[in-house]
Amino acid sequence: MQTTDTDARNVALQRLEELRAAGKNPYEITRFPDTYRSGRTTELRYVQATKKGKPIYEGADVVVRGRVVSTRPMGGTFFGNIMDAEGRVQIYAKRDDHEPDAYNIIKHLKVGDHVGIYGTVFVTAKGEITVRIKELVLMSVSLRIPPIAKVDAEGNQHFGIADVEARYRQRYLDLMSNQEVRELFLRRSRALFAIRKHLEVMDFAEVHTPVLQDVAGGAAARPFITHHNKLDHDFKLRISLELPLKKLIIGGLERVYEIGPVFRNEGLSTRHNPEFMLLELYWAYADLDSIMYLTTHLLQCACRAMRGKLTWKPTPDAKYGYSLMKIRRRTMRQLVGEDLGEDITDLTDLAELRRLVENRIDPGDIDLDAYPTFGLLLEAVFEDRIAPYLIEPTFVTEFPIDNSPLAKEIADKPGFVYRFELYMGGMEIANAYGELNDPLDQKSRFEQQSEEIESYAYDADFITAMEYGMPPTGGLGIGLDRLFMLLSNSDSIKEVIAFPTLKPEKQD
Repeated sequence: MQTTDTDARNVALQRLEELRAAGKNPYEITRFPDTYRSGRTTELRYVQATKKGKPIYEGADVVVRGRVVSTRPMGGTFFGNIMDAEGRVQIYAKRDDHEPDAYNIIKHLKVGDHVGIYGTVFVTAKGEITVRIKELVLMSVSLRIPPIAKVDAEGNQHFGIADVEARYRQRYLDLMSNQEVRELFLRRSRALFAIRKHLEVMDFAEVHTPVLQDVAGGAAARPFITHHNKLDHDFKLRISLELPLKKLIIGGLERVYEIGPVFRNEGLSTRHNPEFMLLELYWAYADLDSIMYLTTHLLQCACRAMRGKLTWKPTPDAKYGYSLMKIRRRTMRQLVGEDLGEDITDLTDLAELRRLVENRIDPGDIDLDAYPTFGLLLEAVFEDRIAPYLIEPTFVTEFPIDNSPLAKEIADKPGFVYRFELYMGGMEIANAYGELNDPLDQKSRFEQQSEEIESYAYDADFITAMEYGMPPTGGLGIGLDRLFMLLSNSDSIKEVIAFPTLKPEKQD
């Protein structure tokens, strides 16, 4: 008869009660320092000690700890494996080395238990580094059967948890089961540290701005709404970090950034999560070229931390190698013109653009009547026909003013603004502005948006702040989850978010 999860849990509960009755309650343990993690333990033959300048391969005393991931009791001996954040190491015990009660605990270890081990390193006949147990401390008992994957002699992983929905919903099981998932989140952490470190070197101050806002501004997105009971007032969760950060620039903090979650009440997809991590920074007296240079270096930092080198592969069967210092630059009109087969670098006439689009694009692909201005139609063609196919890293510059109300207009190119978006692997990764600092122009643009979008409300206090004087400023936003998705070669943003948003399960 096959053992069920309920049967296994009942057996585990009985084992726990027996341990407690014997005065061996594992949950009384509060700490267990180690001297080596699994990644170092497997190198002990080379690094632990030397004698007359030669490495000592065996006999090194070590302290290790982790989760039991396999057990192989065989008569008077016990083999198993424990796993920590860095990997696995084999453990071994011999009955004759231990008191009966102590060995009884060792031989009845179950997959999922947490143990600490004082032991000695030796090498098996098969050449595997192993820790021979001198003393074992049981620190927790697994009451359920974890889906620990088996790893064969070649390092290939078998079984574990494969159901994608279960992996996202119960991420703790995914982390237990998949070493590569644990490594991914550790690399993500290192990439965040690298980004922060570079900004620190560049004299940027990390700040924190409100999540609850009366007016959610800085982007065109639908906000989530929550209610504050004491104030009896509805607040919106922020959709952007932009306006509060710019207020700090106006106040005199010349280089500021924030890394934090923003919330947009929109769709779910492999590239969209309603809650995502955003980096926004603002640099007073810096132009868009300075921001482009900084963006390049931030990507280099993240790339090195995530992948260890300046290469990446957007799909398993296609590799691109390049220096991030050589990201190509194209204006939006250059890219659209290449697609339409015409040079439209200086074109601003709506009728001519419509004619070119009609000649090139199948009827019905783009509703021309939905875009009443040159800028709106140009951006629509770009989003539909160009953006999804920008695999090579590309800075797209000179956006139309129509959908860029916070960017400064280019003096000698009316209708276009200082703005770039960085595309990699067919995704927008970064968005940057030469920030508009004319309060009268800014107020006019906000008012125009209010007329065009019925539900649009703008932050009047931001205009007030601008009237006290805002320096010329460069600003940048990077969707960090998308960046980490790309650099880890993941096909879904949910792979790089520890707890992605999912539809709630139905309750029985």
